[in-house]
Amino acid sequence: MLFGKEANQSINGGQGIGFAGRAAWNTQTDSTLYHAGLAAMWLEPPSTEDDTFRYRVRPESHVTGVRLVDTTITQASSSTSLGIEVAARWGGLSAQAEFISVDVDQAAAGVSDPGFSGYYAHVSWFPGGEFRPYKNGAFGRAKAVRAWEFGVRFSTIDLDDGVFNGGVEKNLTLGVNYYVNPQLRFMVNYIRADIENGINGDETPNIFQIRASMDFK
Repeated sequence: MLFGKEANQSINGGQGIGFAGRAAWNTQTDSTLYHAGLAAMWLEPPSTEDDTFRYRVRPESHVTGVRLVDTTITQASSSTSLGIEVAARWGGLSAQAEFISVDVDQAAAGVSDPGFSGYYAHVSWFPGGEFRPYKNGAFGRAKAVRAWEFGVRFSTIDLDDGVFNGGVEKNLTLGVNYYVNPQLRFMVNYIRADIENGINGDETPNIFQIRASMDFK
């Protein structure tokens, strides 16, 4: 799932302390699966005035280091993140979604504590009846041979709140994967991003990427 990964948070100024937890429930049969989960994370930076929390995100492309929305909060005393996730699988069709909110307690006088949020929804379909395996509360990579997978995903993150103007990003992704065997697959993605008040102002970049992945697990 997304929690704690793509909605990237970092601490500057040294090592702080933090606690994180995730609980998941599922029920499944040979052809169906239903999943629900909750997650929480609390972070406290070291006690120095230079410590900051930084929130930024890629435009659904992990082959680039470019971030189009980005915000930094100085003099933050702690942050609390909460997430809720749901997923289901019916044969070769699967769907999942997650919502995350982050609230930051700031030590700076006269500034309201900011809060940010984001969510995604993803649908995947194997027309040949293959499926993504599920284990330990998460979907894994399909162990398919000569199989096609089609997917669509929508995600958004809002880093604007009060005096903090990190931007709002919405992404629509269309993807096709071809599994030669469990070790080799080819992936084609088209991503349309809609950015408001981002690092470069308002923009609507288009991303087209092709990848090949091989592993020996």
